[in-house]
Amino acid sequence: MGEELKRARFAKHLDLKTVAYKLKTKPEYLQILESDDYEKLPAGFYGLNIFKRYAVFLGLNEKRLTRVFLAGRRLGAGASEAMFSKKVVRRHELWIMPKFLRNVLIALAIVVCFSYLALYFNRITTPPNLEISRPESNISQAELNYTIVGSAEPESEVTINNQRILINQDGSFTQAVALKNGVNLLIIKARKKYSRENIITRQILVE
Repeated sequence: MGEELKRARFAKHLDLKTVAYKLKTKPEYLQILESDDYEKLPAGFYGLNIFKRYAVFLGLNEKRLTRVFLAGRRLGAGASEAMFSKKVVRRHELWIMPKFLRNVLIALAIVVCFSYLALYFNRITTPPNLEISRPESNISQAELNYTIVGSAEPESEVTINNQRILINQDGSFTQAVALKNGVNLLIIKARKKYSRENIITRQILVE
C-alpha cells in the first residue's frame, strides 16, 4: 500500500514536504506511511486520521486503503474502543462545560454583580440616622431661646433651618437657637455626601 501512496504522489509531482504542509502534519509521518511501517505512527485515532487525509488528498480509494491500513496495524474488530481511548486530546478540550451550565454560571455571576451594586448604591443613598432628644416633641415656653440636643451618624452634615451646625466625632450635637414670639418651626436635616436627607421638624410656641 505504501508504494501505491508513493506512486500517486509522484503522479501529482509533489514532494513530501509540500504534501505535509498542505495536510498540516509532519513529513516523517507521510514517509512512514509510504514505507508501510505503521507501528511508528502516533497511536490510535490520530495515526488513522493522518492516513485517511493523505489518501483523500491523493485521490485514492479511502475505504479500501483504510481496511488495508487497519489490517497492517493488526487492529481487529474489537480494537475500536482502544483506538478511540488513545485519541490525542487537544488542550482546549481538557475543560469542557455544557453550554446550559456555562450560561447559568454566567447569568448567576451577572446577578451577583448587579445585586452587589444595588446594595452598595442603596447603602450610600440611604439617609443617615438622626435623633432629636431635646425637644422630644412640640413644646411651648416663655423664653426666646432654646438649646437643641440630638445625634446623627458621624460624618453627616446637619443643618437647622438650613444653617449648618458642628457635630462631635461621635455624631452628637447641641445647638442654641434664637426664637421669636409665636410659633417657631425648626427643621433639622442630616445627610451624607450622596445620600438622601433625613428630616425632623419641631415646633416651639413662645407665649
